[in-house]
Amino acid sequence: RGEMYHGVTVGGVDVSGSTRSEAARELSAWHTAWASQPVTLSDPDSGTDVSATPAELGVELDTDAMLDRAWAYGRSGSLWDRSRDWVSGLVTGEHVDAVYQVDVEQFQRAMEAISPDVIRSPHDAQLVRMDSGMLGISPAEEGIALDTSTTIAALQRWLQTDLRGPIELATLSVAPATADPALAAILDDVRAFADDDLQLVANGTVWAIPADALFSMVRVDVSESPAVLTFDEQALRGWIRSLSSSLHSEPTNANVTIDNGTVQVIPATDGHTLDLGASVDAAMAALTAGDTTAD
Repeated sequence: RGEMYHGVTVGGVDVSGSTRSEAARELSAWHTAWASQPVTLSDPDSGTDVSATPAELGVELDTDAMLDRAWAYGRSGSLWDRSRDWVSGLVTGEHVDAVYQVDVEQFQRAMEAISPDVIRSPHDAQLVRMDSGMLGISPAEEGIALDTSTTIAALQRWLQTDLRGPIELATLSVAPATADPALAAILDDVRAFADDDLQLVANGTVWAIPADALFSMVRVDVSESPAVLTFDEQALRGWIRSLSSSLHSEPTNANVTIDNGTVQVIPATDGHTLDLGASVDAAMAALTAGDTTAD
C-alpha cells in the first residue's frame, strides 16, 4: 500500500490514508499557517518583549524526517510488531512529533530587525562642556548585544516543549572603550587648557580665543594608561595666524606740515607685524601655566 496507516498524525496533522506527497502538502499548508502567527521573544534583563513570526525567525519543518517516521509506522519490525501498530493506530492513534530546523542566516536577519528594540551600543566616557560652562565628563554606559547562539538554543528548546511561553532572548554586556576613570585622571589638565577663553594682548588691543575653540584643540589618547593629553599647536597656530591682518600696521616716517603759518612736526611711528612663532610660544606657555592671558 502507498498510504499512511490509519490513526497517524504528524505535528498535529492527520495524515491517515494519505500518500506521502499528499501528506507533504498537508504538512506544508499547516506549517505555513502556524509559522505566520506572531510569537513573543522576551528579554528578561530589560523586561522588553518583541514579536516575530516563526517564518521570520527561520523556523522550517524537516518534512522528510517527519514523513519518514510516519511512513515507518506499521511497516517496521516483525509481523507481530506491525500488527500491533495497526491495531494501536486504529484504537489510540500514533503521533509523530514535528521536527523543526532553524535557518541561522534567516534568524540573524530577523534579529537585526528586532535588535534596535533590545540592544544598544556602548557609550564611551567623553569630555564635554557642562551646562555650568565648565568641562566635565559624560559618563560611560555599557552596551547590550544579542547572544545569537544562546537565543537560537532557546528557540530550539521552545520548539521542543509544546511551543509554550515566550522565547527568551539572551544578551551580553558590551564594555565601553573609554571608562570614566581614564578621563577623570586628566580632567584638571584639560580644564587648565580649555575651561576659559585665552586673551591675547598686543599693543593695547585684546583678542580672545574662545574656550570652545581651545577645547577643540585638545587631544586625548586613551589607548595609553594613564591617558595622554596633548594640544594641537598647529590648530592654535592657524587661529593666531588669522589675527595677522588686524595686527599688521605699516611704519610711517616723520613729517612736517605748515598749517596757517604754524609748523607742525608729525613724529614717525613704528609698524607692527605678527611674530607668529613667538605668539604661539607665549600662548602655549600661558595655557600650560593655566593662565588666561598671553602677551
